[in-house]
Amino acid sequence: MGAGLTHVQRWQRARPGWTLVEVVAGLVLAATLLVAMITAFRVHRRQMIRAVRDRAALLEAESLLASWHGSEIPRQASGWLVSGNQRWFWKTRPIQRYALGEGLFVESVRFEMFDTDHRGRSVVTVELLRPLPVTPRAAPRSNQQRGARRLSLRRTSP
Repeated sequence: MGAGLTHVQRWQRARPGWTLVEVVAGLVLAATLLVAMITAFRVHRRQMIRAVRDRAALLEAESLLASWHGSEIPRQASGWLVSGNQRWFWKTRPIQRYALGEGLFVESVRFEMFDTDHRGRSVVTVELLRPLPVTPRAAPRSNQQRGARRLSLRRTSP
């Protein structure tokens, strides 16, 4: 058997396989990959749950807003929507008034829906234009005052 081999060369040939250091390094690498995969899975799962909730809230908000179509949009109101085991709080509030012309005004109303299960975060926000009652206008006094009316948006105080 190898008469010309040194002691180290005989030992390397006689013991095939991995050293303890190689085994430990492989286990550390496998554990690191496992932790990264579990973390990514948890984040993905949370995002999916949130996306499903947000979609359900959006559908509920859409049906509520559709029920207001053609009727008076509440200027400042609030309420609860319950669907299955989920609850949402909604509210409307006036934002700004705009003059569209002489005696014609609209008001911007913000509709918000909040998720009560997750610290009240806003899920849906929509701004609607709500027509205001037409105010009677005074008749022009002379032909000079009967100039062409321009359509413009001017801010007025709410």
